[in-house]
Amino acid sequence: MLSGKNRYMFLLAALFAVLFGQLSPAERTQTLLLEAEEAVADENGPYFSTAIAGYSGIGHMVYGGLTQNNTGLNFSVSARDTGSYPITIRFCSPFGDKSNDLFVNGAKESSINFYLTDYTWHDYVYGDISLNEGNNTIRIQEDWGYFYVDYITLGNFPVTATDPVPAIDETVGGNLSVLCWTKPDPNDPQHVVTCNVYLGTTPPNRSLPGYGLTQIATETDQTCASIPFSLDPFETYYWVVDCWDDGGQGPYLLRGYTWTFNTNNDFPTADAGPDQYVALGNDGDPLSATVTLDGTGTTDDGLPSDTLNYLWQQVSGPDGIIIFPYDAAETEVVLPALGTYVFSLTVDDTDLEDSDTVAIHVFENRCEALKSQAGFETDLGDINEDCSVDITDLSLLVADWLECNSLMPCI
Repeated sequence: MLSGKNRYMFLLAALFAVLFGQLSPAERTQTLLLEAEEAVADENGPYFSTAIAGYSGIGHMVYGGLTQNNTGLNFSVSARDTGSYPITIRFCSPFGDKSNDLFVNGAKESSINFYLTDYTWHDYVYGDISLNEGNNTIRIQEDWGYFYVDYITLGNFPVTATDPVPAIDETVGGNLSVLCWTKPDPNDPQHVVTCNVYLGTTPPNRSLPGYGLTQIATETDQTCASIPFSLDPFETYYWVVDCWDDGGQGPYLLRGYTWTFNTNNDFPTADAGPDQYVALGNDGDPLSATVTLDGTGTTDDGLPSDTLNYLWQQVSGPDGIIIFPYDAAETEVVLPALGTYVFSLTVDDTDLEDSDTVAIHVFENRCEALKSQAGFETDLGDINEDCSVDITDLSLLVADWLECNSLMPCI
């Protein structure tokens, strides 16, 4: 039970919290480290090396020598909030002072003089740069090499959930059913971080409860949440993972980033081709028939990655059929017996899939195969109905004509 004085202080703190919104201590922050070898290098730009010992990660990047002027490295970083963030560049410049340019989101921030160093790594503490909420690009562009970059760091980044799945701005299919993320570590290892997850089709409004989105998980200690409704096609979705850390000086609200994905990916349309009617011996071997399974009529929208995978399988018919290759748009199969064979084609674009089937009917001879097709009509000149108009049909026609023009009555 709180004493009178303590109760008074507690109520006073609560009143200040209501009036000024100060519900918890200052937000936990961290420093991000972005490896140079993981940045995107321009064509004919900085290249990978391990020449300077003591690097972070798996190596470092080299400016100068083989690189062209005005090329550079492009670091991508997502900021939860628009604001100022201190940047430090880990570099080595053993060949003298090197003046190069720093760009933020396409605009030149400043020229930087990477001063003469020995063959060890040094920190260039630049100061603050302004980042926008969402995705940002930081570029170090060569003006005068030769020097090395190991990594950059950005300070004052909030501790919060990271590594969204789907990735930021990823294109997915409407069958997506789970969202995942990486939780931040608790301030006190004995405590557990829990998260609330919000999802919807409107940009989050931080002045509304739950950002105006649908809350799909509450105080979960897991790192994935099921989507409790079907996603609409061709829609942009926004989601936020807010976490709570009740350890140490907490509780801390570890407010999440605004992440997005879209459902612009449409299903591929599998096309295994029309049913086929063939005869034994069509390939020269009287004991088998050879056919081409043709899925080249399959269509896709090229999303999410312009990749389309094929899989042919036998569904029914005489056993023992070898399909090789089974993962190509077109493939040949040898059918060793009479009967009907059914094959399925499944195509997927790494996210969504579709299937189609084709039936292959194998007959004793070509005429049986032709007569089995829908809409088949016997040629008027095919007197003996053997599916060929030849000298035999002419002989029959002549015989009938002579008979009808003799003294005997026509039958």
